[in-house]
Amino acid sequence: MIHCIFEFCEKVLSSELNKRHGPLPIDHTRKIIRELLEAIDILHGKMILHRDIKPDNILIDKSGRVKLADFGLAKKASFLQRRKSNAIVSLWYRAPEIILGSEDYFLGVDMWSIGCILAELMYKRPIFMCRNESEVLTRIFCLLGTPTPTHSPSLLKLKKWQAEGPKFGVVAAPGNLRKMFNEVPDDAFDLLQKLLCLDPNQRILAKQALKHPFLTGRNGGRAHSQ
Repeated sequence: MIHCIFEFCEKVLSSELNKRHGPLPIDHTRKIIRELLEAIDILHGKMILHRDIKPDNILIDKSGRVKLADFGLAKKASFLQRRKSNAIVSLWYRAPEIILGSEDYFLGVDMWSIGCILAELMYKRPIFMCRNESEVLTRIFCLLGTPTPTHSPSLLKLKKWQAEGPKFGVVAAPGNLRKMFNEVPDDAFDLLQKLLCLDPNQRILAKQALKHPFLTGRNGGRAHSQ
């Protein structure tokens, strides 16, 4: 057994979000996501999956720096060990491939959770706040589209899709996710899309995300206009 001792941090991100009456300022959101991605990049560089990224596990110290905590579900990733438990990640931050029964997942499960947190920071509440896995999947597919042979085909091979796929037969209207985040800058929304990519094989990785214009400031953060 390994015991981890952390420095004392005065704040938890979930508590800070509950105190607010609206989304975080975009610059504050950028800082939190950048520091969270820096932490995940270190873990993923050592081939470690956190597997439970959520606001309750994100601490903020007295200087405002983000600290990732709670490694109770963390696991060393290996291409040789294909089967891994899918009893991981709190429901609202759980990647679709996990809900659909994948035991052969990889770094993308953490990146999806970070996408859910980015969405929550910009929307004020979790966007997949549902009562059970079926409701979460329906919500995901309504916003991002239903898997097809040309759209996220890897999901069609998973156990739950093969057993229950037809009941999730919703097709997203173009721009559903953008409508939800109509007021956020284009670069922030682009990163959100790359994190919440339905196909885990196409989901952006931490090292790539840290170079994204939203986090580097190269794009000026222009707001979206219809």
